[in-house]
Amino acid sequence: MRIFLLLVATFVANTTRGADIAPYLPADTDAVALVDVTTVVNSELGKQIGPQLIKDLIQSRKQVQYAIEAAGLDLFKDFSRSTVAMNVRTANSGKPFMLLEGKFTHKAVSDSIEKYAYQHTDRVSIVKQGGRTIYKLPGDKPEQTMFSAVIKDGLIVVGPTAEAVEVAFLASEGKATSKLTAEMNSLVGSLKPTAAITAVAWVRGQFANVEVPNEQLQARLQNVDWMSAAIAIDKDIHISLACNASDGAAAKQLSDLVGGMVALLRLQLSAAASEEPSLLPLVDLLRTVKATPGTNVVNVTGTMRGSVAAKAFVK
Repeated sequence: MRIFLLLVATFVANTTRGADIAPYLPADTDAVALVDVTTVVNSELGKQIGPQLIKDLIQSRKQVQYAIEAAGLDLFKDFSRSTVAMNVRTANSGKPFMLLEGKFTHKAVSDSIEKYAYQHTDRVSIVKQGGRTIYKLPGDKPEQTMFSAVIKDGLIVVGPTAEAVEVAFLASEGKATSKLTAEMNSLVGSLKPTAAITAVAWVRGQFANVEVPNEQLQARLQNVDWMSAAIAIDKDIHISLACNASDGAAAKQLSDLVGGMVALLRLQLSAAASEEPSLLPLVDLLRTVKATPGTNVVNVTGTMRGSVAAKAFVK
């Protein structure tokens, strides 16, 4: 299930003001993720799997876990929205850029972090960057080090470098403009609150080294520029994906190829799930997946039953 969690963390996004977050994001960002925590928490299934899901996501990156611990906040209760941005090609060396929004004050969180830093010098240390207070979050290796800061009331940032955190300060003051590519600016600006979780990513050229057991599908994937996703959560999980195609004929061919690939994966994973139960949620999802062509887009939809997801996520 950790693979599934990482995929969600990399590709999901949801925001009511996509264009406004652009100045905060690192220039090499090509995937943006934001989870509407409040919506997830209030959903029927979210009440069952939310705490474990968020716990697993946090623990997958030690420095983020320490930053939240130091802040004295509960990600499930004290945050309303979490944005994740990264470069998919390099995955920022495993270090995402995060904006954590919620109802908390700058002073209360800063005081908590400084106290935590005094007690846990191996986890958090205080540095200065441009006259601002930034917190250093060491990893097991020097290259894993991340940085964090309380930008203002209701906003904490965790970034791969101190410079990235400094940009977030400037963005909050209206002193920074977006450094994203024109394509990513357009995608981020188009984000709408269509579901509890939504996503956009610029993927041109990123399938070149992806092994797909179908040469036609491999060729079609090379022409995909962008992908988007939306995940709605009620008693079940409903997933919608979309990617572009050059025209209707290309969309139809890509849709057919994706459909064939899904059928093959369904058979393979169904057989493997007997020995690896963690695959059951993916098998359950694949049983409902459908690919539908549009004028110049391919839509893929599927549903994972909440009862299956709960068994996988709740330990």
